[in-house]
Amino acid sequence: MAETGQNFIADSWCNGNTRVENINPSNIGDVMGHYAQADRAQLDIALDAARSAQMKWNTPGLEAR
Repeated sequence: MAETGQNFIADSWCNGNTRVENINPSNIGDVMGHYAQADRAQLDIALDAARSAQMKWNTPGLEAR
């Protein structure tokens, strides 16, 4: 049974604008899953969320992390 994957962007699961197939390399007739492919807007949201998270993570000292 093929999996259906989503992207985890800014604390929520979302579908991509398109999907890409993950094909079994030893049996190219076997589609193992369909995975969300982010568009440019989703990429920008993900990058902004990652930058924000990195700054929050970096602020406290090593002991607090």
